[in-house]
Amino acid sequence: MSARHRLTGRSTAASAFAAATTCFALLLGGSLAGCGDDEESQGSNQAATATPTQDDQAADRATGDRSGNTYDATDDSPDATIKIALKDRAFVPRYITALPGQTLVWTNEDDEPHKIQAVNNADFASKKLAKGQTYRYTFPTDADRGVEYRCSIHPEEMDGRTDIATP
Repeated sequence: MSARHRLTGRSTAASAFAAATTCFALLLGGSLAGCGDDEESQGSNQAATATPTQDDQAADRATGDRSGNTYDATDDSPDATIKIALKDRAFVPRYITALPGQTLVWTNEDDEPHKIQAVNNADFASKKLAKGQTYRYTFPTDADRGVEYRCSIHPEEMDGRTDIATP
């Protein structure tokens, strides 16, 4: 029996049960800190949060490649390319703020095909995109309205919007 178990008077099985119960409670509370067996757990029970660094944010802004739900391209150059993944039957990012003259590039990352179609304020439609294929749309330099779009193959699941900001 370890010194820790001698001090608490708990058996290894009781300690394992206590650790599992604690981990479950922490998981329900949104924190995984403190999980592990009773002998190896260290640290606080505070939730760990990941904060993107300025370098991460600059890289995201420069590439337009975001894993989040929104992307603001207004600090990018007026002729920037904004990347949108078609992934898990979703547009990633789903909501974009762009400038006139910027280009949207959709890339299908799913194994199933997708087809992008403008819903309003623009007239574009891609061909059926297989995995790895891309489609581009460049906003006119005098654009003053955004566009909503969807996958015409999966219209109930896949929709997105790009709003136009004034430079």
